Amino acid sequence: MGILDKIKIVKNYWPVSKFYFYSLLKKNQPLFGLFFQITNRCNAKCLMCFNWQKLNKISDEVSLSEIKKFTKTIGHLPHLTLGGGEPFLRDDLVEICQIFSKNNQVNKVTIPTNCLSTDRIIDSVERILELCPLKLKIVLSLDGLKKTHDYIRGVKGNFNKFLETYEKLNQLSKRYPRLQLSVNTTISDKNEDNISQVIDFVDKNLTVKFHTLEVIRGCYNQKNVQAPSLDRYQQMIKQVLKSQTLNNNRHHKLIYSYYHKIALDILREKKQLIPCRVSSFFPVIDAVGDVYNCELLPAIGNLRDSNYNFLKIWQSDKAKQQRKDISNKKCYCTHYCYQIQNIIMSPFHFLKAIIHNNMRIGLDYISTFGQGGNATYTRELIKGLAEIDQRNNYYLYTYLHKLLPFYKNEIVCQKNFHYRAGYFCWPYKFFRKNIGIFNQRLLFKKNKKDKLDLFHLTNPLKFNDRIKNFVVTIHDICVLKELNFAKKYSINFYQKNLKNILDKSQAIIAVSQSTKKDLLNNFNISPKKIFVVYEGVSNIFKPKPDKEYLKKKFNIDKEYILSVGQIQPRKNLSRLFQAYARLPSFLREKYQLIVVGQVRNKIVLEKLMSRIEKLKIKNQVRFLDYVEISDLPYLYSSAIVFVYLSLCEGFGLPVLESLACSRPAITSNISSLPEVLGQAGLLVNPYSVEEIKNALEKILTDKSLRATLAKAAIEHSQLFTWQKTAQGVLKVYQKIIESKK
Repeated sequence: MGILDKIKIVKNYWPVSKFYFYSLLKKNQPLFGLFFQITNRCNAKCLMCFNWQKLNKISDEVSLSEIKKFTKTIGHLPHLTLGGGEPFLRDDLVEICQIFSKNNQVNKVTIPTNCLSTDRIIDSVERILELCPLKLKIVLSLDGLKKTHDYIRGVKGNFNKFLETYEKLNQLSKRYPRLQLSVNTTISDKNEDNISQVIDFVDKNLTVKFHTLEVIRGCYNQKNVQAPSLDRYQQMIKQVLKSQTLNNNRHHKLIYSYYHKIALDILREKKQLIPCRVSSFFPVIDAVGDVYNCELLPAIGNLRDSNYNFLKIWQSDKAKQQRKDISNKKCYCTHYCYQIQNIIMSPFHFLKAIIHNNMRIGLDYISTFGQGGNATYTRELIKGLAEIDQRNNYYLYTYLHKLLPFYKNEIVCQKNFHYRAGYFCWPYKFFRKNIGIFNQRLLFKKNKKDKLDLFHLTNPLKFNDRIKNFVVTIHDICVLKELNFAKKYSINFYQKNLKNILDKSQAIIAVSQSTKKDLLNNFNISPKKIFVVYEGVSNIFKPKPDKEYLKKKFNIDKEYILSVGQIQPRKNLSRLFQAYARLPSFLREKYQLIVVGQVRNKIVLEKLMSRIEKLKIKNQVRFLDYVEISDLPYLYSSAIVFVYLSLCEGFGLPVLESLACSRPAITSNISSLPEVLGQAGLLVNPYSVEEIKNALEKILTDKSLRATLAKAAIEHSQLFTWQKTAQGVLKVYQKIIESKK
């Protein structure tokens, strides 16, 4: 979206913003709108109704004469929303609109409807348009298709009445340009699986200005209905933003997509994230004359008690104190009508919704190749970003030959993810040393051409000194702490470049508190520059106990202890073998030890095999070199216990994977591993063979302990998801880019 489009957006929403700035100059702030619940009568029995406790109690409804009285005390009122109940069941609806048009110069009225009283609706709408010089917006409720909608609305045939009402209103809109039609869908656990069908139906069959979707709100009857889970809501946002009806109105889409992002964050953090200004400009009056700053809070007075003087209530100490409490963030909500206005009335959030709508982020796609921790992190991060973000643009830089048509290796295929040739791979060793310089220039030029706001270096070894605006993920600095464990190339690179990378980066993402602590202890870095964002566990890791599959695939026919990780000294397998050898013989005969991991150094493997020979456990230890990722859940799930005794770790994904498969773990009590394990296993000193042996024996002989830890494992693993990782990383992107602007 270009600068001209963004200027048009500002122009489109300027009346609301202008009103806010104008109101700041006034001692007694004027009103921008009014939510008036004109009746409690309703002919539906909606599951998600927030007014369900008052429905069909009509004895004390404010009369037409009373409405005439209080409207004279309000003053100019640009916008009016008439709700209920079902507003069209009020016989004097047209007269109410006439009163507000005359006394308050209302120029836009919004009326929601359940569509059950079709003829009554059409007659009232036509009369309002004939008698009142205002714009009229009718919002038709649609919460599902056919029986789903009927069930949620509590009336058989409601979906057919929706179609009938829409068709007649659509015909009416051709005669009256001032009539605008919209559809609203309330999301709950009763329709969360059908939202995509509702969106498709509206896109293909209806001609409406807006199709809004919002999560169920207010004091609904929780016995009948519940809000969707945050994960389900997040998935639905992705579907919502694909709506063709929404995409036809690009101006509204920016504000609307920002609303859903904020709503999700509000539900997640359970606090007010945008200054609530609506409570100062949009009062609520219910059918019996109670006045509210917000429909979710207690009433601040009643019109009858104040002799119908609205301003007396609105400017009372009680009203002002409640508004002060609201401004002090003592409440929160996701009410669509409120939050949209809050966004527009907040210069910071309004500009953020527009300007920051299209961040341009670069990622090093070649870091996804392979099976190591860096590759897994980059792969899953890209997938996570695709899940949660359909708005910003991501540029994935890969090898030139990987873009050829016969390569099908894309992790994500989404419109806002773009694959770019950022590297050239030469097959002959003679050229490989020099190709690095060429690749650095190529990647820099591509970054410049794509006008990136930020480049994310997920693997420090891929550092490009020419790129200035970047964030870097540091998994660990074990290379510098234990020099005998690492490759010479990695040691030399980290010693020469890591300080430079950390100094030049805009921000540093550490995958654990342990890594952050190591960075602060070894480098002169401000703690404010480091953001801890935990890694996650892939959805494929869940309990899959299948002994028949393991026997067929790996010829495993007895119970086993499992260890997963690269075959290298840092993984501390030597001490694991020693501890296993010290177990009572009956335990070793019952439980074999299976080690899964690629061999990084043949000499290391030879030393381990020699150790196994000396310990006389050769027949009880088995190595599985290459195991497909899809097979790991089966191996984890059938293990009696998982053991991971790393001497230095940045995070420890294998531990988390085992927990997600409901397996207790024994792991090291150093570096990041206690953060990952929580209370779902046993911590040991990785340098103490005796301590490792005791922990193994304890778990192998205590069935009750294993069951307790297995339950805790599942619960703890659910705290770590790649979507949460992506959300944390996205917040870092936003913070850095906002600080630059």
